[in-house]
Amino acid sequence: MLHSLAPLGPFTLAWLVTVIVPGLNFVLVTRTAALHGRAAGLFTTLGIGVAAILWGLGGFLGLHALFEWQPNFETFAKIAGGLFLIWIGIDLIRKRNQELHSPSDDETAGPEGFIHAFLKGFFCCISNPDVLVFTTSLFATMFPANAPLWMGLAATGIMFVIQVGWMGMLALCLSAPFMAQWFNDKRNIIDIIAGLLFIVLGGMLLYAPLHGLI
Repeated sequence: MLHSLAPLGPFTLAWLVTVIVPGLNFVLVTRTAALHGRAAGLFTTLGIGVAAILWGLGGFLGLHALFEWQPNFETFAKIAGGLFLIWIGIDLIRKRNQELHSPSDDETAGPEGFIHAFLKGFFCCISNPDVLVFTTSLFATMFPANAPLWMGLAATGIMFVIQVGWMGMLALCLSAPFMAQWFNDKRNIIDIIAGLLFIVLGGMLLYAPLHGLI
């Protein structure tokens, strides 16, 4: 039994390092928690975690093989994902001067605000098909070709726990009043930098498929 669990150790370590390294999810969660409050940050984190489950299942079940069989599917996914990231970036920059909820309002913002936070986290993570390529490579290199279904489900559960645990901790820490105040004071520059980061990475996602079509 212990021998069959062996691949989960290196996989857990690799995914932990991947999650800790700051990226788009980090930017989105920290900004949401600091400017909109703890609950919004946690709902954003939950959305990212659910998306990680889907990418994990896709990686284990060989969704990447489908992309190799039908490259048009991957092209469409990258174009859609790139456009979504660019839209997030433009939206951040465009709304940087609009009034936001104070951190104390996060419990009364209403379910629609929390649903919006969840969906933004979900689509931020799911819109990058390169995550699928990465998770597929992890499964391919760390698990045997005949790995049982329970092992893939266990690895996917590990992905969810690590993703939500780390991002949730960030949301709790950065929703503290002094951090929220600092983010509010620096809000314009933070939103511009975050928006530009989303736009640049969205453009990078778009470049390869659009270059191939031209």
